[in-house]
Amino acid sequence: MLGWKALYVPEAKGFHRRGWKKGSRGAIPLRIRRYSYINRYKMMLKNDRLLEFLKQCIPLLMYELPSLLYFLVREP
Repeated sequence: MLGWKALYVPEAKGFHRRGWKKGSRGAIPLRIRRYSYINRYKMMLKNDRLLEFLKQCIPLLMYELPSLLYFLVREP
């Protein structure tokens, strides 16, 4: 969207080390969990166009509001 070019490098490897899907989120520091939660919204703002966002607004709110309430109660 910003005119950047992407290159395909077949020998490139990526690693993701957080891995809290395997265990409990409680073992991850609160600061990291906060950044992860906030990053979801930053990615939506960065990657979604306004029209796409408006089309997805109702389903998104139906998921995000209960999720926000959960995090406010369980991970204030």
